Amino acid sequence: NFLSFFVGKVNKVRSRISPSALSLPLPTPTQPVILDIFAPVSTDQLLLVIPRSKIKFRGYRTFSVLAPKHRNNLLLHVRLTPSLVVFKTCLKTHIYLLAFSQD
Repeated sequence: NFLSFFVGKVNKVRSRISPSALSLPLPTPTQPVILDIFAPVSTDQLLLVIPRSKIKFRGYRTFSVLAPKHRNNLLLHVRLTPSLVVFKTCLKTHIYLLAFSQD
């Protein structure tokens, strides 16, 4: 029976861990972890770093490349919105104006 095999393996692993190791506190980072792709390039414009892609074809379509690129193309007041609800409203308005502008 697979379940009894699995429970047996879990108990075997549990018995090998010493109680002193289980009582140690988990390490907590002292500095907040910031991903380098989301680190701002300029503080006044709040632009993000666009990571270099090794592959021009499929690499340019990855989220880590496209997300900062599209966010940097947004207007500053859209990027500076204080909440998600306001951001969605500003983003919809911005996309609407791009799609239906008479330029």
